Amino acid sequence: ASAGVVLDVIFRLFLGETVGLERFLQQVSTPISLGIPLGLVWAYYGNWFKLEAQSNRSPGLQAGIKRLYYYVLAPIGLAATVIGLSLLVSFLLDVLLASGAVWADSLRARLSGALATLLVGLPLWLMAWRPMQIEALAVGEAGDHARQSIVRRVYLYLVIFASVIGGMISAVALAFRLLNAVLGGDLPSDFLSSTLNSLKFLLIFAGLLVYHILTLRKDGGRAADSLSARYRDFAVLVFEREGSGFGQRLLDLLSRQAAGLPVAIQPLEQPIPDGAEAARVVVLPADLALNPPEALRLWLNAYEGQRVVAPSAFPGWWWAGGIPAHPEVQAAQIVRQLADGETPRQSAGLPAWTVVAYIFAALFALQLLFVLATLGISLVTGF
Repeated sequence: ASAGVVLDVIFRLFLGETVGLERFLQQVSTPISLGIPLGLVWAYYGNWFKLEAQSNRSPGLQAGIKRLYYYVLAPIGLAATVIGLSLLVSFLLDVLLASGAVWADSLRARLSGALATLLVGLPLWLMAWRPMQIEALAVGEAGDHARQSIVRRVYLYLVIFASVIGGMISAVALAFRLLNAVLGGDLPSDFLSSTLNSLKFLLIFAGLLVYHILTLRKDGGRAADSLSARYRDFAVLVFEREGSGFGQRLLDLLSRQAAGLPVAIQPLEQPIPDGAEAARVVVLPADLALNPPEALRLWLNAYEGQRVVAPSAFPGWWWAGGIPAHPEVQAAQIVRQLADGETPRQSAGLPAWTVVAYIFAALFALQLLFVLATLGISLVTGF
């Protein structure tokens, strides 16, 4: 903001405004006196932020911390860019359509303000968005985690939501002006300029919407391709008592949650086939895990992969927290997380930070909706 004010003053000088040295210093003194200490604070704590992120031993957590930082800056830069672009287009429309506009009275200040806002917002958005987009387009596990990040999804969905609301309000304002002109008969003097301004907002929001929807779809396509390749090499072996239906229920769940995952059902009454030890994960109901037959016990002792146990009723054994009504659901969730390369999370609720993120996202969305609604009302009523 401080940089934008200073740029605005400088642009007005370049565009022909006559300002003495004393007046110029008065105009830039406040933003500079605020901008310099705030910039130093940003640089100081930004350096400590990088050191703290790099001190974490988990590369995934390091990337997640940096990702959160960039996705906080990205919407600020994007909002400033949209405002600057809107102001610039409005200036061009008024120059072309308003013959009575005076350069010294308003046009110079509007052009300098538009350029200053655009030149502050666009670099900030590119600085925050480009590294995140490069990270999301990367091939491999790092790219998969970046595309599946909850912070990235929240950012994309918020921008899409704001674009939809803004586009709807702009479309309503444009339709109102057109219908009012057709039904009223008399065209107001500012009909063309007001119509083009409403169309301007509609096109800007439509561009934002299309770009971010395509980005979201590209993320989904790359994630699906990556998961398909990962799933093909992740064999799952399910042990069950013949006729229990455990294996089939788990197979149905996995076919919906992780389509393409090779799952084999092995009845306990049949001999374990050769090559079964190549399975990446084995799933057993609790009664088989606690009291396996001799052949299964020996096979499990030699097995080196992951084991998932689904809680089930077993005489003399009691489970802390009780037995879930559908233990196959938890087992399928753990298998899918293992297949995705994640650490299984068995908690019933959401992590605290996820809840906080959802709350802030909802508050931000409500505030943005209120601002856009106010803008739409002002466009329609003229106030």
